[in-house]
Amino acid sequence: MRVATLATRFSTGGAELNSLLVANELRLRGFQTESWFLMREGDLEIPEGHTARVASEHASRGPVNIIRSVRRSFQFASEFKPDVIIGFQPLANIIGAMSARRLGACKFIGTQRNPSFSQGKWTGRIESALGATRLYSLNIAVT
Repeated sequence: MRVATLATRFSTGGAELNSLLVANELRLRGFQTESWFLMREGDLEIPEGHTARVASEHASRGPVNIIRSVRRSFQFASEFKPDVIIGFQPLANIIGAMSARRLGACKFIGTQRNPSFSQGKWTGRIESALGATRLYSLNIAVT
C-alpha cells in the first residue's frame, strides 16, 4: 500500500514533524510512503530512506504560489499514485482531498489540529465544506 502525508509547510512545526513521523513509522511497517509539503519555510531532518518533496520553494500564501503548490501536489500524486493521502493542516487537507479525488480510488484522511476559529476565514470555510462531503474518508481531531 502507498501512503502520502501532506503538510502545508516544510518547517519544524508540530504538524510537519508528525507528518514525517507517521510516514516513517508506516514505512518501517512495510508501506511505501512519501511526505509532501506545499511550501518551504525552513528545513526538516528527513529520516534516512524516506522521500520528501516540496511543491514550492517560496513560503508565500499568495494566489500564484498556492496555484503552483496545487499543481505540483497533483503532479506528486500522479507520479506516486498513493492509495491514501493524509493531510496535516487545513490548506494541506483541502489540496490533499482534491489530489485524492483526481486519482479516483485514493482515499483521503484529514486531521484537525487547531480549533476552526484559528483558521483563515476562507480556508476554514472551504475545508468545512469539503469535510462534509465524501472527499474525506476519515477526519481525525487531534487534541
